[in-house]
Amino acid sequence: MEKNIYHVKRAIIVLAAGESKRMKASFSKIFQKLANLELIGHVFKNIYNFGYDTLSVVINPESDAKKIEDIAKKQQCHDIILSIQKNAYGTADAVRAAQIKYDDYDEILVIFADTPFVDSDILHHMHHKLQQDKHDAMLLGFHHMGQHPYGRLSVNNNDIVSHIVEYKDCDDVLKQQTLCNSGVMLTTGKAMAAFLPHINNQNTSGEYYLTDLPKIITKHGGHCAYILCDEDKALGIDHATALARAHDIIYDKYREYWLHAGVRMLDPKTVYFSHDTQLGYDCLLEPHVFFGENVIIGDHVTVRAFSHIEGANIGHHCKIGPFARLRPDTVCMGHNHIGNFVEIKKSTLHDGVKAGHLSYLGDADIGDNTNIGAGTITCNYDGHTKHKTIIGKDTFIGSNSSLVAPLHIGHGSIIGAGATITKDVGNDKVAFRKSQQIEKNKLNKE
Repeated sequence: MEKNIYHVKRAIIVLAAGESKRMKASFSKIFQKLANLELIGHVFKNIYNFGYDTLSVVINPESDAKKIEDIAKKQQCHDIILSIQKNAYGTADAVRAAQIKYDDYDEILVIFADTPFVDSDILHHMHHKLQQDKHDAMLLGFHHMGQHPYGRLSVNNNDIVSHIVEYKDCDDVLKQQTLCNSGVMLTTGKAMAAFLPHINNQNTSGEYYLTDLPKIITKHGGHCAYILCDEDKALGIDHATALARAHDIIYDKYREYWLHAGVRMLDPKTVYFSHDTQLGYDCLLEPHVFFGENVIIGDHVTVRAFSHIEGANIGHHCKIGPFARLRPDTVCMGHNHIGNFVEIKKSTLHDGVKAGHLSYLGDADIGDNTNIGAGTITCNYDGHTKHKTIIGKDTFIGSNSSLVAPLHIGHGSIIGAGATITKDVGNDKVAFRKSQQIEKNKLNKE
């Protein structure tokens, strides 16, 4: 982590106490998922890569603290401090609630929990400028060409920020300026300790705004500078339209990454990756493929069109789809063919297993080189409990078979087409259900 390289003692404050009213959802915006990872999870990933000594997350009294802690741990952010902002009195009030003694630290980073694209590269750049140029604070700015109510950075000829003006308070000249405030702020610990107490609530909203800090720093002879990032990097996600835009951004990012890594895609715009998708060498993805969380793909794998894969581990030389659905805890060991309209859940398919058509395999373990005929289902649920089906190697399961679990079918056996198997079958056996085919003459229509 960076503190070991630069010997900077750093505290990070994540502001996550907002009420998320504009998202119009039944839960906080910080738990909205972006490529299968919560927004605050993306923030944790970025700040972990940046490095810190203390991490405080400011929440409101109704926040799901346990869920935030769990998300943080998954991104290797352990021992976070959860600080409660009892009343929504503004961003400076939230920073004050963070339970941090500011002047114990060289740097204080303040970042919002809904800004998933402010990555560690940006934060490192802010750090270097702060330390190199001996500023008291660094802001993250971006240029926006439209009429959007972002706060504006007011700067002098030396690119020093004198103050931040909220859009509603901008005059006509300042509204035409394109330099906008992202809300991300990196200060020295001394500056935060010295100047945060000077922020008051003498404004129309009666709140304490952290955006007043640059003006106070300047007033007391300090310096506040800024760096620029792309507008997309600064995107804050507080409504559904912004979330949709964020998905466009992140999916394009992942597509570009995997194309550069050598993954072939016939129509990249229709392939959707998760934040943690892993793909091997020489893979081909046909159109309309969706990867959920926890997917690992081996080498020389083809995923055909309209396949949906989540929580699955797919070995080398597999062919998946088209129209396949692989659900969590599916393991394909290698050289497997999973065909159209095959659904697999919580099952292990050993090397060379084939299931070509219209089958459901749940809670199953299927041995090497076994063939699953079209229309086969494992009847794994009795209404109360899930049961396991174990099928040996080199076994042939005939079409339209129903395998009623718990069940064990031995190696080298054959299950006749249309059979309902309710009892274990030994090795090298043939199991079938015989019924007489009946023919009758058509009724005379006269």
